[in-house]
Amino acid sequence: MLGVISLVGLGPETCECVTYLKVDWIGGDGLQALDAWILDDPAILIGARVTGAYDYRLVSRHLDYRAANAWSRDLMFRPKVLRVLTQFCTTQFDRPNYAAAMRGTE
Repeated sequence: MLGVISLVGLGPETCECVTYLKVDWIGGDGLQALDAWILDDPAILIGARVTGAYDYRLVSRHLDYRAANAWSRDLMFRPKVLRVLTQFCTTQFDRPNYAAAMRGTE
């Protein structure tokens, strides 16, 4: 089930996070479940597999700091998740259509 969070209903206490996950790659069956959970979680705006010290980078939005903190702590108990690093953010600007606009001008 895919959920939608309306930005209209979010107030100034809205909390955004960038979260990095280190996962256990042995026995890849749990990774499909993790990918499905990432896709299904309405708080996650962007989910990407990355290189380096962590394996996933998640960008999420929450009603407030308390909800974001609880969400981040719950990640530690997901199957295959070994380590979680969450950074709480205040977005200064957001350009979701920048790349599409640039391609349109080429």
